[in-house]
Order: sequence, then C-alpha cells, then structure tokens
Amino acid sequence: MNVSEMRQMVFDQMQYTPDLANYKNSLLNLLNLHYQSLCDSDHWLFCQKTYKINVKKPVTGNSASSISITVQAVNPRKLVCTGFTPSPEMQGQTFTDTDDNTEYRIVSVIDTDIYIDENFPSGKQGSAYYDWKITFDRFALPDDCIEPLSFNDEAEDRGRLHFMSRSKADELYLDKDNSGDPSIVIDDDHLIDEAPISPIVATVTTGGGSAPTGFSYSTKYEYCYTIVREGRESPPSTLATITTPASGNYTIDLSAMDNTGYYETAVSATRLNSGYQKLIYRRDVTNSGRWLLIGGQDAITTTFSDTTLEPKSTFTRYTSTTFRYSNTTEFVRFSEASPVQYVRFWFTPDEDRVIVMRYHYRPKELQADSDVPILPRQYHHVIVWLTLEDMFLRMQNGGQAQLFRLRAEEVIRRLRMRYLSRTEQRLQFGNWAMSHWDDKRRFGTPINPTFLG
Repeated sequence: MNVSEMRQMVFDQMQYTPDLANYKNSLLNLLNLHYQSLCDSDHWLFCQKTYKINVKKPVTGNSASSISITVQAVNPRKLVCTGFTPSPEMQGQTFTDTDDNTEYRIVSVIDTDIYIDENFPSGKQGSAYYDWKITFDRFALPDDCIEPLSFNDEAEDRGRLHFMSRSKADELYLDKDNSGDPSIVIDDDHLIDEAPISPIVATVTTGGGSAPTGFSYSTKYEYCYTIVREGRESPPSTLATITTPASGNYTIDLSAMDNTGYYETAVSATRLNSGYQKLIYRRDVTNSGRWLLIGGQDAITTTFSDTTLEPKSTFTRYTSTTFRYSNTTEFVRFSEASPVQYVRFWFTPDEDRVIVMRYHYRPKELQADSDVPILPRQYHHVIVWLTLEDMFLRMQNGGQAQLFRLRAEEVIRRLRMRYLSRTEQRLQFGNWAMSHWDDKRRFGTPINPTFLG
C-alpha cells in the first residue's frame, strides 16, 4: 500500500475528499509521524541493518617511507597528502602536529586533500612535512541509526564486543592511549550541526537558450540545501519554491547560499576554501515527487544552475569531486537530519580491521505518492488507523478515535508476535521425549512462541 492508497483510505473513512495541496501535505505529515513512531517503538526485524565499521590504526608521517603532507601557503588549512591516500573515516578525526602536539580537527577529506579547522603554522608550509599523525578517536554510526544492537569482530573470530556507556568507561579508566585488539565499544557523543543561515533563492528566467532538459512546463518545484562538516550533514535550509512557465525557453538558477569559507586573517579581503560542502536537493511538488540530490558545491561557491532533471554530470559529494549518477536507481534521497551517534573502541586499534555492527534503523520518510512503508504489506493499514485516531481526536470525536485505537492495538499486537526481534519473545523449548504436561521444557527446538503483552 503506497502513500496515495493510504491517503485515499483516510479520505474514505472521513467521507471527505478535498483536492487541496495544503490538506494533502498536512495528512502526509501525520502519516509520517505515526509511521516513524511505530518503527521506533520496538526492535522490529524489518527495521534492522548490518553495517561495517572500518576501524583504522593511526597514520603517521614517515620520512623513510615518504609519507608526508604539504600545507598550502595559499590556504593554510589545506593539506595535500603524499605517500598515502586519505580515507573517508578520517573526517572528524584528530590531526596532531607532533612537533608541538597541537591538535586540529579534520573538517573534510576531498580526493587526496585534507582540510583542518585551524590555520597551520606559516613556518611549516610549502614543503613536505613529516612530524604529524592522524588518530582515530571516534567513529560515526550510520545517519539512520536509532540504536546499535550488537558489535562483532568476525574477521578475528573474537565474537561479540562488549558495549558500555561513556560514564561506565570513565569509571574503569579505559585510557584511549592503550592500543591493542578492540574488545569494548564505548558510547560517545551525539552531534548535530546548525542548519544553513541563508535561505536558498530560486529564480526562473524566461527566454533565450533552451529549456532545461527533462523539466515540465507549469510545474512547481522546491529546493533546499544542506552543509557537510566532518562527514555530518546539517538540517536543510528553508525552502525555495518556483513554478516553471507554461511555454517557451527558460533557465533555473539558485543563489544566495551560505559562503562557508574562512578569512585567513582579520584583514583578509577574500574567503578561502574551508572544506565545507553544500549539497543541493530538489522536489517536484506538483507530481508529489521525492527530494533528490541534484548537485554539490564547495565552501565558497554560492550559486548553482539546475539544467537537467536527472543529473548526469559529476559534482562534489563528501570525499569525491567526481560523484556521478549512472542510473536512476542510484539517486540519493534527502532524509531529515538527526544527531549523528559516535562510538570509540578500547583498546584503541593498532591494526586496521572491520567491526560488523547490527543496528535498529530509522526509515526514510514517506514523500512521493508511490512511496511504500517498510512494514510487511499486510500491516500497512495500521498507519491509517493511528492517523484516523489522531484526526478524530482533533475533531473531538472520542468514540470514533477509540474505535480506531482498538483496531490499531490489535494489529500492533499481531505485528509484535510475528516480527519482533527474537530476543524479545518468550520461547518454550522441548523435544519428543518430554511429556506434554512437563512444565520444565528448556532444551531442543523452539515451539509455540508467544508475545509478552
């Protein structure tokens, strides 16, 4: 059941079918509210994913092996790497000048360049520099992670790693300077960045040239952008809306985005590239389309020309300046930002390894009419029942609200019996040798799973 069908079910029960964009958007927000709340309420089997954390050992400068960085004199926050390739995991990590133990935070990794958050000393710029190291103090969990469920070191046959809170780790004095095989995962910060300051401005200019490829006439589009820092994507800017003309040629230009560059000194006249990025999204409002990533710009560029409905050209995204879609199944959808969760490992790894993580994830919001919830098909209507309960409560019709609440609770009860995580169910164990009145069944295969209500 997709969004369009769920909306029609609500209209049928309400005996009200308005063709109003504001009402449809309000209803979609209500459907998403109950959809996300339901997915968050339990560790559903259909809301779990596996993710591999690439745990890295420290990287250090080495004159013997020609592992160095060169600080650009024209941009003292840009480090060009030689002898090694910077990895995406370096974003948000600590860069240390071991000559004086000054620490910097890595803002971004773009191709073979690293950007840090403060100016590097002028006396150490312009030539190969070896007195430095990059330490991996914390690791970001996936953006859609609600809660980590397990961590396993499968490659070393070490099995499940112990997970503990930061306060417990502090009590045990688990010093991050101790290196070895990771055996404990420690909960760390939850970080979210500020949204852009300047609202994006969308302009349609008619006449001249040719119409953008693939765009439709008399169609309403929305635009927004986000800022990427330390591998985290910020909440979106306020929306800009445009409607394409009914005929003729036109261009779509976006402007007034934040300039996130920096001034090298207090008297500098121009901004330099800080490594921050801007990601730009578009949505077809008229046809209830999804938010799609259409391009990216560097820190100091504040304009963008939208020329193709389905982007084919390369653009900057995270660690790559040559990101490109090869087909429509690769389109990146916008997802509302949440705090990014971090963990750290003890012992601090002394070798690169892969830790396999299982986690409870947050599904993407329903946006287009064709979007389908991740719930099993036979339970989609529970979102409708919860939405109708909310709507009747707003109308002060308690009787109808209670009716739909009871319907929803019955469906949720059955959903929990079948799709709740195995560890949340009480299982009876038995075998053929045990009599049916024996109440001490503990061994054998699971039989008759029942839900603890």
